[in-house]
Amino acid sequence: MKQTRHTHSLQESDYLAILGVVTNIHQCRTRQELKNCIEVNFLSLFEAQSAAWGWGDFDLPGASFANSKIFDAVGIPEKQFQHMAECVPYQKSITQKLMTSSRWVIATDVDIPGADNLNDVERFFKDHPEYNREESLLPRMEKILASLDPPDFQSAIGIHRWSGNGKSYTLRDVRMLELIRPHLWQRMNAVMLHESLAHHRGLAEELADIPTAVALVNTLFRIIFVNQAFQELLPMEVGQQLPEEMADLIGKETIKFSPPYRLDSSAIELPFYRIPEGVFRLNLTLLNRDGEEENKGWLLRLKPAIEPFTKMNLLMQEGGLTAREMEIASLIRDGMDDKEIGGRLFISIHTVKNHVKNIHQKLDVHTRAKLVALLNGNDNTNG
Repeated sequence: MKQTRHTHSLQESDYLAILGVVTNIHQCRTRQELKNCIEVNFLSLFEAQSAAWGWGDFDLPGASFANSKIFDAVGIPEKQFQHMAECVPYQKSITQKLMTSSRWVIATDVDIPGADNLNDVERFFKDHPEYNREESLLPRMEKILASLDPPDFQSAIGIHRWSGNGKSYTLRDVRMLELIRPHLWQRMNAVMLHESLAHHRGLAEELADIPTAVALVNTLFRIIFVNQAFQELLPMEVGQQLPEEMADLIGKETIKFSPPYRLDSSAIELPFYRIPEGVFRLNLTLLNRDGEEENKGWLLRLKPAIEPFTKMNLLMQEGGLTAREMEIASLIRDGMDDKEIGGRLFISIHTVKNHVKNIHQKLDVHTRAKLVALLNGNDNTNG
């Protein structure tokens, strides 16, 4: 769906507002601090009445946002959390767009018609007569700004403008949340994990038997917990030091989310690690950042680089694309032309064209069709 509403470029005041929000996000350590931050910062920044955030299955491949749980919300009574979570699988217009496109953030009236989401909500109430539609806030949430946390799609946030607000979201709103998004997910995931897995012993009990390779390492990169799936890939024991290359990747991840915060791009390079069994993506979450030294650590998950989003990012990173070029290449994959990309990223068409030229050179393609085929994992398409 093309954006037709007139929008203005991001101003210096917008970037200062984003920096303020990002700084406040990184100061959040608890559920209540995160909730206060979103209530004070997000509702004001996006002129919204409510927001809700949560996650799905801990080890979900990403086919759908199933078994979702609302972790917390502002502007929404807790008694409505359950039926809102049950409605998430019905909101296919939003979730499928996020899962199948290369966009970090989508909004009603920008990426999907607002009526589509409202129709999804009506289907939910038709199938769930036990919930009183008239008492629910769901039908009033006419405008939604939403983001999932790729590539696992386990965490999500929705920021809502209710009926009567009268304002649609614009590309400016989308871009501002895109720039905030990497920092939001880093802290939000840490807060949610910290509460769900209150200490290392609880963590070990929870993660010992899951199929994903998981380890917990301290700030010196020594293993303090490892499950069987991890040991099958890397035969390491508690107390051992991580391989130097893996430790370097974790160190770089720390720098990404330390001041001065980077706000020029929403693309974040994923950390990849090669072993004889293949290429694996490192999913990293910092736990207990301000706790006692012995309780600090990184939750490290190794996931095969096999699903489309991860493979595309690996291809772009190995091709040497910059963060901006990764953003543009992803939007080209979505079918956007240069004008649409410029509007989405608030840059000129001339700048877009220069980046596209560089992308073609780095990935050794000569046409847009060939680039799209390559990003989709099909480099046999003639361009």
